[in-house]
Amino acid sequence: MVVYLGNRDAVEVHRDEAGREVRTVLPEGRRCTTVVPPTGLKLGEVLTAITAPGGVWNWHSDGDPAWVASTNPLMAELLADHYGCEIRDPEPQEG
Repeated sequence: MVVYLGNRDAVEVHRDEAGREVRTVLPEGRRCTTVVPPTGLKLGEVLTAITAPGGVWNWHSDGDPAWVASTNPLMAELLADHYGCEIRDPEPQEG
C-alpha cells in the first residue's frame, strides 16, 4: 500500500543538540507527502500511524492534507473522512 497526502503546510522537523523539537516551516508550495507503511500492518494500524498526534503526518505538516490518495481505496476513504478532504486518484507527481 502507498498513501499520498497533499501537503500545503509542509514542515521539516528535527531535534537540536538539547533534544528539543525544532519545526521549520517550508516555503509555500504544492507538495505530496508519500507514506509506504511496512508490509503486514493492518489498516487501523496504518491509519493510526499517520493520524496520531505524534504520527507521520505531524512530522510533515502543520495543517490538514489538501487531499488524499492511496493504492488502497479503503485507506483513502478513511483518511479523507478523518481529515475532511477530497480523495484523488494516486498520482504522486501532483502536489
